[in-house]
Amino acid sequence: MLKPNPKRDAWSTIRGFVYQVDLSIRAWINLKDNQHLKLEFFEDIDIVDEIEQANGNIKETLELTQAKYRESKIKLYTNSLLESFLNYYELFKNDKNKYKLQYCTNADIEGEQPINGESLNEKGILIWQKINQNQPIIDEHNTLLLIKKYLTEKSKDSKI
Repeated sequence: MLKPNPKRDAWSTIRGFVYQVDLSIRAWINLKDNQHLKLEFFEDIDIVDEIEQANGNIKETLELTQAKYRESKIKLYTNSLLESFLNYYELFKNDKNKYKLQYCTNADIEGEQPINGESLNEKGILIWQKINQNQPIIDEHNTLLLIKKYLTEKSKDSKI
């Protein structure tokens, strides 16, 4: 009986493409009149918003979406997430009001392991979401310092 080569199994790659196509179709269907869609431009899915200013100029803002179908849980310092942050930062540092990043995934969120005996009071990604939504953070100063420490330490260990 023939046995398939497990190294040739492309199921997860194909599932990732299907997930991205599903998200792209959803974004396309939900576009507003002043928006258009770009795929594989800056990120997997980019929605360009064109707003006419009082002076007649057009202001563009972009909502960048990185789509990841994953079999495993994610943490704040998951490599694909760190890579998205880095790509976003390269754009954001040049024009802070133009770009917004979404990391869209099916994955469950996992908490971070303590670092040098210190741990966050909740999952790092949930804290990141609170920051993005301007929600209060418990012990904000120390929490942000610890997130910085997590990202700095873990990015040294990764390929990024």
